[in-house]
Amino acid sequence: MVGHTECLRQREVPGHPKANTLKLAPLLVDVAKDDSTMIRHATRARNDGPDDRTLDDIILQDAKDAISDGRPISLSYKITNVNRSVGTQVSGEIGYQYGEEGLPEGTIELRFNGSSGQSFGTFLAPGVRLILTGEANDYVGKGMSGGEIIIKAIAQRKYTPQDCIILGNTVMYGATGGGALRERPRRGTLLRQELWRNRDR
Repeated sequence: MVGHTECLRQREVPGHPKANTLKLAPLLVDVAKDDSTMIRHATRARNDGPDDRTLDDIILQDAKDAISDGRPISLSYKITNVNRSVGTQVSGEIGYQYGEEGLPEGTIELRFNGSSGQSFGTFLAPGVRLILTGEANDYVGKGMSGGEIIIKAIAQRKYTPQDCIILGNTVMYGATGGGALRERPRRGTLLRQELWRNRDR
């Protein structure tokens, strides 16, 4: 039914003069009516472009051997706010291979520069350390079961960190393990946001 505007009709709401002043005709125009090249329905399972790779895909490929071998590795990436749920695939692979115990603390260290999208470090597994220099959007550390997230302001800046927010809303929502640190207001040092050690429960 996507794109079938011919199936839609605006109805009049009896006794509601305000609603009846709204004219939906411009929204119901079939702009592809005379052009068969403008496809108005799904032709593939997802909307990803044929060459699109998420940052998480790239990170997983870069870290996969280290995860399998259980050896320490440190990787660095640029990040923007279109990169959502970064760290999730790495954590999923660790969970698949090692279960809830994960890897030893700090085995997989991932460094980022920039502004992360939503859910940075969501479902983070034990053994992963994410270090973000920049800022993060909402839901940092959502549902994490281990690992560590560190967020700090960039060194070259035109603002005072203690007067600004570098971390979005709802930090570590539903987390059961791990910890997060952020820059301490008015001191420029790191402040432990929360720390759970519930893995033995």
